[in-house]
Amino acid sequence: MEEEVDLREYIEVIVRRWKWIAGVTLVAVVTAAIVSFLLITPVYEATVTLLVMKPPLISASQSLEAQVVDALLKSAEVEAQVVEALLKSGEVEAQVVEALGKVLSPSEREPGGLVAEIKVAQEGESRVFKVSARAGDPQRAAQIANAWAEVGAEVLREAQTPTDEELKIAEQNLKAAEEALWEFAEANGLAEADLRSLLGSRSDQWSINFFLGEGGVISQRTSPSLSVEKRMELASLLRRRDIVEEIYLSLSKEAEVAKITAQAGGGVEVISPAVAPSEPVQPRTKLNIAIAGVLGLMVGVFGAFVAEYFEGWEREKGGGS
Repeated sequence: MEEEVDLREYIEVIVRRWKWIAGVTLVAVVTAAIVSFLLITPVYEATVTLLVMKPPLISASQSLEAQVVDALLKSAEVEAQVVEALLKSGEVEAQVVEALGKVLSPSEREPGGLVAEIKVAQEGESRVFKVSARAGDPQRAAQIANAWAEVGAEVLREAQTPTDEELKIAEQNLKAAEEALWEFAEANGLAEADLRSLLGSRSDQWSINFFLGEGGVISQRTSPSLSVEKRMELASLLRRRDIVEEIYLSLSKEAEVAKITAQAGGGVEVISPAVAPSEPVQPRTKLNIAIAGVLGLMVGVFGAFVAEYFEGWEREKGGGS
């Protein structure tokens, strides 16, 4: 029959050796406090909150194929990733380093040194983004965060507004797409009235009807001698023209909106500037001391039972001899 465990014996061991247990716990707590207060350099974190009301635009300087891919991938998640990438870009870092100058430490003025201390995070699925900066001094952390938000907001505003060059490229793309259609019409004997009707219609549904031969005003007017390959080529030219027209109109609209919103600060606003933090984020002194106290207590209790075991073993050995 198994012997029953008597808890009183364990309690008696703890009571007899409470000084040992308390001593080990105290040493662990004091050590953690010394390391946290004296040996670990404190790190402070300041946070700015930005409201990004409009996503950055795709660049009209890209190839048409790249623009189409960007448009297809456009989603809230992708837009958030673009915003975060712009806010942590080397362009923002360079301008902040230039603006703050000697306020920064030598390591922070090195390329990539300051951006390593910056964290950008989106609040849920909203258009609110938080920019956090870490530094060894609370005032410097707040300065870096506010300067970073100011420069980052300006970079985002520029990305939200199409430049004159982008509008010019979009217009050239539209012109080239329409010229390709006119060249196709001339080469294949399509009437000008037919082509103008095509340019005034959506090409996707028309191209399906035309290719399948379902009839319609345009398909009846166009030359019946067009081969299947030529019909597919025409449908492709029409789709391309629709895409570049949509991009051009979108950029034109964004340019007009940008003119209106520019007076109100653009599509990015700082809704909560950073303030100097009162406590460091590292080291977490209270947590470190609490963990050290628990571990010290566990080690002390374990050590007490180990010592009790060896003392009992020594007594048995001495009694047996």
